[in-house]
Amino acid sequence: SSRYDSSLGLLTKKFVGLLRGSPDNMLDLNIAANELGVQKRRIYDITNVLEGIGLIQKTSKNQVSWNNNPPTTFVRPPPPVEGEGSDSELIG
Repeated sequence: SSRYDSSLGLLTKKFVGLLRGSPDNMLDLNIAANELGVQKRRIYDITNVLEGIGLIQKTSKNQVSWNNNPPTTFVRPPPPVEGEGSDSELIG
């Protein structure tokens, strides 16, 4: 298994896929850990972020669901305004 195969980004995409395909948009975290072949702590890494940004909610100790409706896309943030937060001055 390569480093990319176990990356948090890829695992998150797979986790979202499992949640999207789950009955009633609810997912058991034990099943997710088994399906993805990872330890449950990695599942918690994913759910903590998704819960923190308001995409999912815990429905019980080991179960999560979408917060309202499942998103169809993730919106990219707008590009930074020129001169604001730019690293170009540091690179020189």
